[in-house]
Amino acid sequence: MLILSVVLPLYLGHPVLGYIIPAAIFALSFWIAWSLFKYFNRK
Repeated sequence: MLILSVVLPLYLGHPVLGYIIPAAIFALSFWIAWSLFKYFNRK
């Protein structure tokens, strides 16, 4: 429990950023993968 009391106050930024940033990274990677799939799947 001592470790948690030391680590928890070190978090920076709003907790919502923990959802927005990973979602943006996932959306970007999904778009890149979909674009590559469409590019290499052309006839």
